[in-house]
Amino acid sequence: MIKSKTIVVIIILISIHEFIGAKTFYISNSGNDNNPGITKSEPFKTISKGSEMAQAGDTIYVLEGVYRERVAPPRGGVANMPIVYMGEPNKNVVIKGSDIWNPKWTKLASKVYFAIPDDSMFNDDCYADNKNPFKVASSTTPYGRQGKAEVYFGYTGDTTLVYTIGQVFVDGIMYIQKPFINEMNSMEQTWFYDRKSGNLYIHFADDVPANHTVEISTRRRIFAPHLRRLKYITVQGFVMEHCGNQYPANFWQKEHPEWQQAGALGTRSGQYWVIKNNMIRFANGIGIDFGNEGNSGVDLEIGSNGTALNSGYHIIDSNYICDNGAGGTAAYIPGNITFTNNVLERNVNLMFIGNMRWESAAIKMHSPNNSVISHNLLRDNYGKWGMWLDGGSGNNTRVSANIIIGSKHGFDLEIGNATKDKLIFDNNILINQENGIATRNSGGITALHNLILGATSMGIYDFIDKTRTNCTSDYQYYYNNVLINCKGLVDAYPPNIYNVAPYNYTSSDRRFDYNLYQATTSDRKFKLETVDSLYFSGWQTYWKSYNSGSNYDLNSKAISTTTYTVNTSALTLELNVGSDYLSAKTFAYGKMDTDFLGNNLKNDGTALPGPFQNLIAGINKISLWNGLKPLDIYVKPYDTVSTDTNNIKNNEDLNVFFSSKDKKIHIVLKSTIDLSAVNVSIYNMLGKKVFQQTFNNVSSLFETEIDANMLHSELYIVHIFTTNKSISKKIIVSR
Repeated sequence: MIKSKTIVVIIILISIHEFIGAKTFYISNSGNDNNPGITKSEPFKTISKGSEMAQAGDTIYVLEGVYRERVAPPRGGVANMPIVYMGEPNKNVVIKGSDIWNPKWTKLASKVYFAIPDDSMFNDDCYADNKNPFKVASSTTPYGRQGKAEVYFGYTGDTTLVYTIGQVFVDGIMYIQKPFINEMNSMEQTWFYDRKSGNLYIHFADDVPANHTVEISTRRRIFAPHLRRLKYITVQGFVMEHCGNQYPANFWQKEHPEWQQAGALGTRSGQYWVIKNNMIRFANGIGIDFGNEGNSGVDLEIGSNGTALNSGYHIIDSNYICDNGAGGTAAYIPGNITFTNNVLERNVNLMFIGNMRWESAAIKMHSPNNSVISHNLLRDNYGKWGMWLDGGSGNNTRVSANIIIGSKHGFDLEIGNATKDKLIFDNNILINQENGIATRNSGGITALHNLILGATSMGIYDFIDKTRTNCTSDYQYYYNNVLINCKGLVDAYPPNIYNVAPYNYTSSDRRFDYNLYQATTSDRKFKLETVDSLYFSGWQTYWKSYNSGSNYDLNSKAISTTTYTVNTSALTLELNVGSDYLSAKTFAYGKMDTDFLGNNLKNDGTALPGPFQNLIAGINKISLWNGLKPLDIYVKPYDTVSTDTNNIKNNEDLNVFFSSKDKKIHIVLKSTIDLSAVNVSIYNMLGKKVFQQTFNNVSSLFETEIDANMLHSELYIVHIFTTNKSISKKIIVSR
């Protein structure tokens, strides 16, 4: 025993000695990689040099500036001694996947110029296909179009329509890629890459390209090891932007390793990473990936880098994940993930919508076992999905106290083998979706104390494809939820409706109770697979027969006196609570003890339904978000002034949106600048102008509504010009 204790003491002393000996390597734009790097006065120049030198317990401290490199850590740390990559606190430390391009331009037409990027610019040379993202075809087609990629997958499309995965930024603004030169010619702030000649064409906003800073994606990723399964790495305090990464279509296929999940920032199937206080934006593909990437036996990178297995134990906290092309996150079967306090806005900005574009959401994870996804803000992300758990929820997963605004499905649970309480989905607030909570061929969800506001189709939507195999839809429980101002309330399948030959698809144990539904006795807002448009009383009758007289919404209530006003920009809610709400009882499920705001939640049946416990009769003013301050597009966390003085500030002064209720595009602009004449132009994604009008105005507030009945369901660009200011906004028209 004495000998064993001595060995333990020696090991502890060695570990302490190693930690005390930990080094800090400094990085600066003014540095030199031949410097010692261990003082601020003699720093390295590149983060990669610091990465090369760092051992377990060391810190790479990066001073304010712009760094244009791919950081590929060659090693990780050990338990309690991570390798830490730290941006200088309270400063913008930017790592870019782009380089400034200043070629000798050739003029093609008014405002249109071209040149060939030199191959030496592209130095992220480790991929199975090509280091140059402009020479790599996108695995699927953006903007909902049907191209060569879709034909490959067996769908219809134009085989001449091909997008690349490169990106172009002019004066920091993302220009839109066009797959044909004539489309680019007809629309400013666009670009086209000719794969045959290698020419990159840019349609500027004026005829003087030398007056602009042009950046093009020269690296496929920004921060990701080459070796897989590195452990104990901390990444904090960086802005990462502008990489040309691939859309992860069919990422699991062995035949296509080049399509594996690969974020601008990626853990490469690692473990025990801490990713905190970063901004990850303007990736062509995914912002962050932190799972197993794809098929474990192949790799999108060349070399012997290890297998893609056993990823997890990551903490991803307080990051901005915004404006990424394919989606915010991707994680294939990770485990023990803590994903908290993040802001995810305007993701899927390349509008990957349609067949084979199934990896696009603000948050997308596949079966994240033993994970917590909580206190995140998901707002105004394009496409169909806000948060999407695919392959089921994973075991022992909790999704709690998130705010999800916009998207077709606020939360979507798809395809999995259901067991009881696999997923606890509680205290979430879902605003202005088509469907608030959706389940598709999946189950194991216990949804409690959620608030669903303004769903334009269904508050709760359930779908079963009876021909699918290897998944079940059992164990769906909905208790203590509040649904207000929803066009439809619940659309669900009866228990085991298809558990007969030839399908034998199980969907047993489905329960609803103690919910509050805003509905009158004449509202037909409930649906079943077998019966359409039910009154609340009819809905209860059917479920009573299905569930043998229990768990049939008997204790739920139809309420009529509670109303609300929500400001999705300021993230505030006024809930005018009626007596029918306050008198409601709840089911004591015992899985939680606090509400959305952290107030005590009783588990004795006296708690209030929904996510707020301390409500009073009348108006309750609630601040929904006290985390990271949401930022306008193109603004970095520590910008002190606007980066573009010629542009209107995006969120504070301007709101542009399409309303599916009145089929109109609404524009509200408030500014101190001259608004006497406001020109509005709307373009479709082919570059065709579909609307133009100049409005006369007499105040600092400009408001108008544009009839969108003449527009098809797709993405549009709205250009707004005042006397000396301009801005462009993307909107989705969806019917």
